[in-house]
Amino acid sequence: MNSMEKIKELCKKLHLDWKFVKFLFVGVINTIFGYCAFAFFTFIGLHYVLANLFANIVGIMFNFKTTGGIVFKNSNNSLLLKFFGVYGLMYLVSISELRCCELLHFNNMYLNYALFIFPNAMISFTIMKKFVFNKKNTNQPI
Repeated sequence: MNSMEKIKELCKKLHLDWKFVKFLFVGVINTIFGYCAFAFFTFIGLHYVLANLFANIVGIMFNFKTTGGIVFKNSNNSLLLKFFGVYGLMYLVSISELRCCELLHFNNMYLNYALFIFPNAMISFTIMKKFVFNKKNTNQPI
């Protein structure tokens, strides 16, 4: 039994959704990419709204292929518009979170952004599974 099969078995024993575990794994890669983009745009002096926007734009194509291909076994380009829609929604959620932090005078935008990564991942996975990569949009069982 290879290590991937062992991980699947462990997930099964722990009653964890294998797709969600893969989503988290791929999400770590996507998050590192997205956070580095956000940090770069913030570092060069962009306001957090623009830094977040550009980080999302740069990351969407990368994330579509990794999330669709690895997690949901479907990177059909016809789903890209829905995928963009989810990212648009998550962008608005993220900006709202950062604005609330700003209003509460939590001025470390790097930390503020990092605090919301996991909760936003859970929201994003649920929306992706239900509205983008659902049974209607893929030949693979979800």
